[in-house]
Amino acid sequence: MHVTRFMLLLAALALGMASAVLAAEQATATLSAKGDGSPRLYMSTGSVQISGAGTLMVSSNAKVTFTGTQQETLKPKPGRLAGKDMLAYASFTGVAVVTGEHFAVGMYGNGITASATGAGYAMLFGTGTYTVGSDAAAKPTSEGKWTLAPWMKGGDPKLDVRTITITFGTPSTDDNPVATKPPTTSPSSTRQ
Repeated sequence: MHVTRFMLLLAALALGMASAVLAAEQATATLSAKGDGSPRLYMSTGSVQISGAGTLMVSSNAKVTFTGTQQETLKPKPGRLAGKDMLAYASFTGVAVVTGEHFAVGMYGNGITASATGAGYAMLFGTGTYTVGSDAAAKPTSEGKWTLAPWMKGGDPKLDVRTITITFGTPSTDDNPVATKPPTTSPSSTRQ
């Protein structure tokens, strides 16, 4: 009888811990940004609605739907964004909705508005503002301004992008564009 109760208690604790881990993995938030320059979003899960005029960059594993003022059918060309292979849509104007898991989206241009719902990381280069809101909070959990990148006029050449990475929701660390790698130990450093 005591063994059965103990086993039930252990099963209930395991189920509770599994539910807590699952809830933490599924925590989402919303990032809203407006400005000029180059916003970059690295999503673990969710969707991004982005509009403006410029070059849109989307990872090939994401689904993209276009609406708005785009006059011609966009044909993507190979491109790169922060070391990742991407599809580049030049002369983009209008609205794109990008969805999926473990995808990236960015843009170079003007009059950009980006709204991401889910879990991910963002780096916002240029001039503009952003807010991050939690699904559970009525007020923004953080807000700030975009940063001038080292390659932009007036940008700081010593900028450490780790300090400007915005995290929202509970993203996978695999999607962090500036994740720090553990130091490697060379054979010579382990000798006594």
